[in-house]
Amino acid sequence: MPRCMSTDDFNSFVDRIMILRENPRLPIEKFSLSYHRSCHNNNISRCIRAAAKLAAKEVEITLPEPQMVRLFHWDAFEGFNTLVSLKLEGGVVLGVPNGVVLPFVRLKKLYLISVFYSSNEAFTKFISGCPVLEELILERQATRKSDKMSIFNISSPSLKMIEVLFLKDCDGKCNLVILARQLEKIHLIDKMSSDIYVKPTSSVVQAYINTTVKSLVRVFRGVCSVKNLTLARETMECLKKKINTGAVVNLPIFNELITLVVHNCDCYVMDVLLNAMPKLESVTFDEVLACIAHWQPPMEGPQCLHTLRNINISKVIRDPELLLVKYFLDRCVSLETLTIPKGIGQKIVGLPRASPVCHIQFP
Repeated sequence: MPRCMSTDDFNSFVDRIMILRENPRLPIEKFSLSYHRSCHNNNISRCIRAAAKLAAKEVEITLPEPQMVRLFHWDAFEGFNTLVSLKLEGGVVLGVPNGVVLPFVRLKKLYLISVFYSSNEAFTKFISGCPVLEELILERQATRKSDKMSIFNISSPSLKMIEVLFLKDCDGKCNLVILARQLEKIHLIDKMSSDIYVKPTSSVVQAYINTTVKSLVRVFRGVCSVKNLTLARETMECLKKKINTGAVVNLPIFNELITLVVHNCDCYVMDVLLNAMPKLESVTFDEVLACIAHWQPPMEGPQCLHTLRNINISKVIRDPELLLVKYFLDRCVSLETLTIPKGIGQKIVGLPRASPVCHIQFP
């Protein structure tokens, strides 16, 4: 694609491309357009219509300068029946005027990267205007300008995967609502929302949670059917603060959870988590697993001590943490593999093990 040019030259360029592709007809798989300050809005519409005529399946549109905000024209997509993937990035304003019917009847993948929205309602109408949407990536970062969004309402009966990357916004807080009854995978990194609600669904298989909102426990309730769960450092710090200051944390029961990865955990948070995960089979303690002074192993351990098969402690273990290692070896009757850092092997190889098949590994 050449650099921006005059409107007449640009039209001639698009016409030449169309002639080359239409005779004989040569459909295109992917159409990508990155335009600059001097480009006219009509140029992007003309390119989209050309991509529609050539039956493109994927379209990417990027405005590299976020301060250059342009209103997006949906009529350019009219009749674009082959489109299954759309990526919009940069200073594009998404607005859906009254009476406009979005033409995304086959759109399955949608990527909205640092774009702007004319209103809360416009965003909601945009998502609901994609009736077979399965994959959504939503990214938002601090910019010089803001659209003052107060709520992101993601309501989609067909959505299966969502990835949210909300970094700190220059204009403050907003709310995030996810209503997706077929959701299977959620990747949530949210440092912007003041409140998050995920409607509980039994279809969630995989979840990555990185947020510190006050409604964190409610987020857990929305994904408590998950089979594979990762809790990032910030989320663990939030839980530690609540638990270690005496707050009552009523976690939901993760009845289907098989695999857990936690970053920066301590013994008290570990107790709370494991008590809510009765069928857990594998747990990885990444970064730090700390044993706080005066902690004593509970008389009756969590139910998952009977189901745990694999435990991975990835960072250096100090002498106080040996108490936790002894605790797992003494209580986990089905343990098959305990992976721990090198350097402490001599201190634990002779410890008694509740599981006759337990093997200790040093990566």
